[in-house]
Amino acid sequence: VSLPNKNILGTLWPELGQLKFLRSLNLSRNRFRGQVPAYVADAIVLETLDLSYNAFTGVLPSFEKSTHLKVLALSNNQFEGDFPGLICDGPALRNIDMSKNAMKGIYLLPYIDGSTSLQNYCCAEHMNEDASFTLSTPPPQYK
Repeated sequence: VSLPNKNILGTLWPELGQLKFLRSLNLSRNRFRGQVPAYVADAIVLETLDLSYNAFTGVLPSFEKSTHLKVLALSNNQFEGDFPGLICDGPALRNIDMSKNAMKGIYLLPYIDGSTSLQNYCCAEHMNEDASFTLSTPPPQYK
């Protein structure tokens, strides 16, 4: 499902929960709001999730069932709470962009032990900060 930049307003549709074999969901640059329902993270073959540049709020669901997830783009929303460490455990995960959110615990190098395929990790601890680095270059507070 690819509907970026369509000016769609509202919450995510419950029907998305019926798409258990959804491979890609790109709803970026719309006007979605509310929490991301758990059923989005339950799509077992999901490879790409791009919900960036919306107005999503609340705490992220657990993505531990999303073992095929390669790209997770959730930047420029209003997510809060602690960053779920299980996101980094995905064996296929290559890119995470969590920048421009209000989450805590964003810098998760302790969760990343080198056994994952994670290559790019963009994050921000506060809404107005932005940090971007690859795993070979730790963020400033880990140097």
